[in-house]
Amino acid sequence: MVKSKKRENSLLTAAQAEHLLRTCVRELPFDGLFGSFHDVFGRIRTEGSHKAANHGLIAYQIAALLKYIIVYGEDLKKLPYRDMAPYINAWKHLWRAAEREQTYSRDPDTVATFLVRFIYANLPFSQHKDLIDSNLTRALSLFVTFASQYTHETFDFNAEFLSRYHLTPEHFIRLGWEFYKAFLSRVDWTAKELESVVPIDLKPSVPQGLSILAGSRQKFIDDYRRVRATEALQAPYEPNPLLWIPIVAADGRYYAPYPELVAYAATRGLFFRCGSELGAAFHEAFGDWFETYVGNLLRIMVRSGEVIRAAEEKELGYTGKNVDWTVLLGNTGLLVECKSSALFLPGKILATPSVVSNDLAKNLVGEGKGLFQIHEKLQAIKRGDLPTTLRERYANITTWYPVVILYDQIQHANSKPVLGNLLDSALREAGIADFDYQIWHIEELENLLDLVPEADLILQIQRKWEDPKMFHWDLNAYLHSIFGHDRLKSYILVPEKDSVSYKILEELSD
Repeated sequence: MVKSKKRENSLLTAAQAEHLLRTCVRELPFDGLFGSFHDVFGRIRTEGSHKAANHGLIAYQIAALLKYIIVYGEDLKKLPYRDMAPYINAWKHLWRAAEREQTYSRDPDTVATFLVRFIYANLPFSQHKDLIDSNLTRALSLFVTFASQYTHETFDFNAEFLSRYHLTPEHFIRLGWEFYKAFLSRVDWTAKELESVVPIDLKPSVPQGLSILAGSRQKFIDDYRRVRATEALQAPYEPNPLLWIPIVAADGRYYAPYPELVAYAATRGLFFRCGSELGAAFHEAFGDWFETYVGNLLRIMVRSGEVIRAAEEKELGYTGKNVDWTVLLGNTGLLVECKSSALFLPGKILATPSVVSNDLAKNLVGEGKGLFQIHEKLQAIKRGDLPTTLRERYANITTWYPVVILYDQIQHANSKPVLGNLLDSALREAGIADFDYQIWHIEELENLLDLVPEADLILQIQRKWEDPKMFHWDLNAYLHSIFGHDRLKSYILVPEKDSVSYKILEELSD
């Protein structure tokens, strides 16, 4: 009987599997299992993502099931704890059916672009507890300190935020953090109870904070309909409203089954919220803040060298294509270009070579942008097309390392079968060959500067660059090989080992 049921499930289409999942969760109360989910996510937090995954508990998978229960669950009845295994399995049937219908590239140069959709399905739901504090510090620097110091003539972020949300960015971030800490201890609170545990200066802003981070079931459903995948085979990778509505309001109480998502929405997720709601003006302003944040970080940590901004070089007479920051350290130079993101939402969900290529063309290898900027600056240095003052400052540099720093997290960006070959192909089409570069995200740069003493920076960057194997690793993976910290692990959790995707991963790891 079990074998027959398994065989029956193996023949499901993605559309059929999703229909069965929706049918399955309709027997559950939409708000009656929040405590059970809170316990499950607490177990993942305690055991760690890898160990919990060995027990069948994968954070983004559990969060996807919760999304389906909120949207399709029963609205009236309350039930005690239920064994969630059958419902988790129903979601796995959907994942398995969707994967069977995916088109995988046969081109060895792009065979692993599918990893992108796994990466972005995992990342927001797998925040390591040791790194969550750094998200708070970074958000306050970007959205409060630098947003206040570097205002645009036509876009005042603080004024726009206050007008739209009726509280300041600082109060929103700090409130979100206080909510996160409160929900760690228990799954539900009333507004009055939350007011009683936040600092006194934040108490008046609690209603506004909840209006942003919390939503009714209907609000959740409406937002889900807006982002729901148009095809069932993309359903496992569609956006989950829990990322921006991590608190569900029901019957006068507020529930946060996965508290880490409250912290995410108030820090890293604020970039995506503002980008969606404030548009191009925000993105332009954020680019300036992020550039300044990276430079400030470099200047604090690199004391014995020079950190030069593009504007400073322009004042010295340099008129060619430039990068955001040039770092001179001993006889080594870093050419650093800052970008908000490598991929847009379609690339993150579809992850086909063509869609990913289109996104990369707009962000990293567009005409005169990203990697082209770095390459042109490097060529100008080699040709000596620089003002005398800069030639003198660069005179002792014998080795240059080009780096793109992204705000939006990404993994395996330096791996050839994932993104590397697509980027190299775009460069070759423009006549650029044999150009070695690295793509790191901001958390990786922070980890590098935190863990590696300044005196060892040149040695470690050189080793990362020149080792044929390590060159293609993430910077975090490289740092993990040195320091062994669990928070540095780069990983992708695949629900089923008996799948095309898992077999490709095995082949790539050999």
